[in-house]
This record gives sequence, C-alpha cells and structure tokens, in this order.
Amino acid sequence: MWNPFKKQTNSEVMVYTKEQQQADSYFGIVLNAVRTISSRFSNCVFGITPDGKRDYNQLFGYGIPSFEEFYQMYKYGGIAGVICGKLPKACWRDMPEIFDGNDNQILKKELRILKRMGFFKAMERADILNRIGTFSVLLIGIPDGEDLNKPVGSARRGSFKGMYFNVYHCKGAEIVKYDTDPASARYGLPELYQLQVIDLDGSSKKQIVTTSRIAHYSRIVHFAEGALDNTIEGTSALEQPWRCLLDKEKTRGSSAESYYRNSRQKLALEAEGGAQVTKDKQKVEQLKENVKNFQDGFEDVLRLQNMKANMLQPQMASPRDTFDICVEEIAGTTGIPIRILTTKAGGVVTGSEDKATWNALILDRQDQECSVNLIDALQIMANAGIIELPEDVEIVWPKQSALSEVEASEVSKNKADAFKSAVDGLSSSGADQVKAKSVFKEIGFEDVEIEDVDFDDDDDETKKVVDELIQAE
Repeated sequence: MWNPFKKQTNSEVMVYTKEQQQADSYFGIVLNAVRTISSRFSNCVFGITPDGKRDYNQLFGYGIPSFEEFYQMYKYGGIAGVICGKLPKACWRDMPEIFDGNDNQILKKELRILKRMGFFKAMERADILNRIGTFSVLLIGIPDGEDLNKPVGSARRGSFKGMYFNVYHCKGAEIVKYDTDPASARYGLPELYQLQVIDLDGSSKKQIVTTSRIAHYSRIVHFAEGALDNTIEGTSALEQPWRCLLDKEKTRGSSAESYYRNSRQKLALEAEGGAQVTKDKQKVEQLKENVKNFQDGFEDVLRLQNMKANMLQPQMASPRDTFDICVEEIAGTTGIPIRILTTKAGGVVTGSEDKATWNALILDRQDQECSVNLIDALQIMANAGIIELPEDVEIVWPKQSALSEVEASEVSKNKADAFKSAVDGLSSSGADQVKAKSVFKEIGFEDVEIEDVDFDDDDDETKKVVDELIQAE
C-alpha cells in the first residue's frame, strides 16, 4: 500500500496508481465496518443507565426514528410541520438581489424569469425536504442535449426554455458513486446520484414516475443543513425535538381521549336490597344494549328492574402544563419562538421580541444556508452558459419585517415622535450640520440629507419633513 509519509529520494517519483487507490478504498471500508460494529456493542447508549437496569427509551416509548417516521410526523404532527416548513417558506418568500464585486446589481431580469418558472418554489420544496430528512437534492434540467449521467454541457445563452426543476428527498436520491481521487477537489463527495420518486405513505392518488435515473453531480444542488462531520448528510430539524414531539402527541391524544370517555355518562348499576341478579344471558344482553344506547344518546330511558342507576362524576386533569412544557422545549431546541410555533398571542413586548428573534433567525439562515444553495444552482446554469455569473458575487436578502398595519402605524408614530424631539432639541441648542447628522443617526435616520433645513421653522414644516421621511422608509 502506498505510504504518503514515506521519505522520497530524488530518483523516486510519487505515483498513486489505480491499484493503490483501490486498496486504500477497501481498507477504508474495512475500518468503517469495524467502527460500526464496535459502536453497536459499546455501553454508551443514550437513554440507558450504565448498569443497564433502566431503559428510558423503552419506558417512555422513545426510540431512534427513521426518515419515514420524520415524514409522517411532518404530515400529521401539527407543530412538526411548522418546524420543517415555516422557516424555509419565510427564507424563500422574497426574491434576493445579486451584486458583483463592483456593487453592481446583476441577473435582475434572469431571477424574475426563474421565479415565473417555479425555480424559487422548487428551492423551497427542496429546503423543506432537507429539514425533514438528512439531505435533499434539486435536479436542474438543462437543455444541453446530453444524458443526465454526463457532466452538464452547453446550452443556449440567455434561454431558459426547456429547463425544469425536480426535487428528491434523501430516500429518493441514492448516491451510487463517490469521487475517490485524493488529488481531486471533490474528494469524498458524490459523483453520481440515482434519483427516483418514492411515495412514502401511499397517500398519493396520482400515478407517479417510478423509473430511476442516474444524474451527474454537476446538475445537482445538494441540500444538507446541519452537517457536522461531513458535507453530505445533515441533521433533520425534527431529530433533536423528537422526544418532545412524541410527548406532545401523547399529552394531546390522551387528553382528548380521556375527555371523550369521561364526557359520556358513567353509570353504576346497583341491585336493590334482597334482589337477585338474573343469570339469563338474553336479559343481561338486553340490559347492556339498553345502557349502551342510553349513553350514546339513542335512548332517553333506562328500563331497570330491582336496580338503581348511580351517576359517576370522574375528575378530569388539565393537560395545559404538560403540553406547555413540551412546546417550550421544542421552541428552545429549534430556536423558533412559541408565538411562531403556535400563534399563541402574547403581550406587546413579547410579540416584538419574538418577531425580532424570528427575523434574526431567518436572516442568519438566508446568509448561511440559502445563499450557498442559490449560488450552487446559479453556478450550474452558468456552467451551461445560460447565464454569466462572476466569481465574486454577493447575495442580499430583503429585510424581514412582516409587521401588521397596526404595528407598522405604531412604528411610524414612534419614529415621528423621535424625529420631532430631535429637531426640537437641535433647534434649541443651535446645532450645526455635523451634530445634526450624529443625532439623526442615533434615532435611525442616518440617511437624512441635511442641506437647508431651518430648525427654527414652525411645526408644520417639521411635520412635512417627518412625513416625507416616513414615506421613504
């Protein structure tokens, strides 16, 4: 086997043959198998005490979830759908702007065309599947006349006709070949994908194409949010809050079931003194049917003989505290505020803080995740010659506000009051232009152009300036 640490003499040339490459590949497979077997037999299993006497996973109904379970939880788990779907929808809601190294906006027309073609919607769908599973891929169909398993070829510049966008989750996108050349910049990364549409729960009513296709990586945008030790597989957004989601389902389901059972009339049939309970099976069955129909509302009368019916009043515990604990931990784990998860209204201050946290989460994710994926997608089109993409580009996402009309009106009023106070203070102190700029910057009006503003003007003139600034905002 080739030893990269062996000292080479002047007459020796370092050559990494195919035989050596194959041997190293086999050796890596053996090492991975040994590590896998060793980890399975190790004593460090989360949820099990070191002495093995308590298995909290079994006791509380937990386990290691599969992608299929994540997918089912996303479809039917309520809050799980918000965790996986709401953040990608907020991130891809507005179209970004792209600037080159000279701060010139580029690809403005092209992005509008791609939006009409459903490109950004496809990016959103791939992003949602990425958060449900460990990764997802977006196949960009380029009309280059080449097979999908070949590197992307040349297409007509500026023409998006014939392009398509297909999304696949991690179970429908199997990596069949990796780049195993250590000298390659893509060493260890996928080279070929086997793509297939898979209906996970059998709920689809339409016929789907089940033919698998092999696609080259140069046509694929690979989504893997939360990747740590590799860039291929990330972490499902449902993995960390999984146990809280199960506890929430148990709390909600058991509460609803207990309410349903206890809301029905509970009767205790008591034989009167000296009465003998009949052993006639036919009469016993008639009595049971009468009681059942009475409880279900089909009959209003109980036909009893030598018996009296006592109404039971079962106590019902509120699930609110247990449910709130689950939701609070889900919010803490995912970073999504409770107000966003449940739309549960809070105070004015709480609502503003939640929106600020949510907007910061969106902005950070757009910068760290969405921008990378978007550039990868645009690079595929650039490699095909459809668009021109400089190496030094910057993606700028719109500021997140999402304020209601009442909140926006309140913000405008606060800005107007702050501006009026600043103007009054500057007028009384005889401030110069430099000081005025500094004051305006402190209250959020750093873009104000100060030329011939007379701070001694009356309130009507000040109000006019304020109104123009607010409209500009």
